[in-house]
Amino acid sequence: LIKSGYVYIYTSGGLKLNRLGVNEIFGDASLVLKKPRSVTAIAGEHEVHALFLPERSINSFLQQNKVISALIRKTHLRLIDSNAQSEELSKDLEELMVMVKKNETISEDVTKLVAQMRNKVNKTLSED
Repeated sequence: LIKSGYVYIYTSGGLKLNRLGVNEIFGDASLVLKKPRSVTAIAGEHEVHALFLPERSINSFLQQNKVISALIRKTHLRLIDSNAQSEELSKDLEELMVMVKKNETISEDVTKLVAQMRNKVNKTLSED
C-alpha cells in the first residue's frame, strides 16, 4: 500500500502501463491469483514509502468475502489480459513506425500490419 511517492508499472517488454500513487496497491494480482508477477513495479523519481500487506491478511479477507474475492480475481485476470494486449499492440506500432520510416510510400506489408492491428483492437472491443 503506497503511503507516499509514486510507483510505475511496466510490462516485461518495457511498456509503461500506469503510475500508482498514495493509497494504491501493487503486487496484489500475484497473491490473489497465486501466479508469478506479470508486471514490474519501479519506484518513481521521489522517495516511495509503502506498507507491506501480509499474504495471510489478503487470503483471510478473500476467504471471508467470496463475492468480493470473485470480483477481484476476475478484474485481475482482465487486467493481465489487457496488459498483454497493450504490449502486443505497442510492438506492432513500433514495427509499423520502422516500416514507415524505411519507405516513402505505404507498402503492402504496412497495409497488412495495419489490418492486423485493426483486428486486434476490434477483438478487444468485442470482448468487453
